[in-house]
Amino acid sequence: MAGQDSGTRRSSAAERLYQQLDLLQPVRQEARRDLLVESHQHHAVKLLRQIPSIGPIRAALLVGLLQTPHRFRTQRQLWLTVVSQSRLMTAVSTASREGSWYETGSASPCAV
Repeated sequence: MAGQDSGTRRSSAAERLYQQLDLLQPVRQEARRDLLVESHQHHAVKLLRQIPSIGPIRAALLVGLLQTPHRFRTQRQLWLTVVSQSRLMTAVSTASREGSWYETGSASPCAV
C-alpha cells in the first residue's frame, strides 16, 4: 500500500509540473519574440548570423553575452568566447531535447 501511495504522489506532482509547463509556454514564446525584435536593432546580429550554425536566437544571445567587442584585448579572445558560448548553448539545447543531463548521467550540461 505504501508503494502505491508513493506512486500516486509522484503522478500528482508530475501533473502539477505539466500544468506549470503549459502555462509557461506562451510566456516563453512572447519572450522569444521580444528577443528577436530587440536583436534586429543590433548590427552585430547580422554579422553573427553569417557564421554557420548561428541562428537568430543564438545570435541575439551572443550579442547579450558579448556586450561589446571592445571588452576583449584581441580578436582571438573575442572569437574564443563566441565559440565556447556557442558550444555551451548547443550542449544545453541538446541536453534539453534529449532529457536533462541529470538523466543522462553527465555531471553538467558542459560535459555532453
